[in-house]
Amino acid sequence: MLFVLDPEATAERVTRGDYPCPDSDCSGHVGPWGTARTRPVRLLGGGIDWLTPRRGRCRHCDRSHVFVPVRAFPRRTDSVETVWKALAAAAHGQGHRPIAHQLGLPPSTVRGWLRRARANAEIIANRANIIRIDVDLSAAASHQRFDTPLATMVHMVGAATAAWKRRFWFPTPTSGPDYTPRQVASVLTGGWLLIANAPASAQFWRPG
Repeated sequence: MLFVLDPEATAERVTRGDYPCPDSDCSGHVGPWGTARTRPVRLLGGGIDWLTPRRGRCRHCDRSHVFVPVRAFPRRTDSVETVWKALAAAAHGQGHRPIAHQLGLPPSTVRGWLRRARANAEIIANRANIIRIDVDLSAAASHQRFDTPLATMVHMVGAATAAWKRRFWFPTPTSGPDYTPRQVASVLTGGWLLIANAPASAQFWRPG
């Protein structure tokens, strides 16, 4: 699964045949290959969004890929906005039960997010630090640590997102991207925030 900020622009590239295969050992390009199943996404504050990701298949290695709009994490029902709000609250010391109450979700759902995010916190924080330096060439590596690994991770991802915005995001009063900082944070971490056993060597985001 590949997280994409702009699904329409990605679809155009795939249709033209100039979207490179994301597998590092392949030099081919991805072409259209139907869609994945439609699924609901619960939005922060209420409401449902319906998500139908497009699929692509490399013309060289035949590997297939799903282009997931950055609105929900893979195999998760709630939006990235909801998940990041929960993680930010936990990073500030709140427990899963009051967070779940604020979001109107079952405590078990929030507890599961926090457990997975805490398990991946160090890996995600290290990768976010690398991304921040990659995007902001004047930045130095940050060794700042907070009270918990989760708080450190949330801070590092926020710093990487801010660096990305300074370099690439130039909205105007009349036009501009319709994605949010939390969506940028999610695409920079490749949607791997809540997966099981995130590999330490994973490259979540490629420069350019």
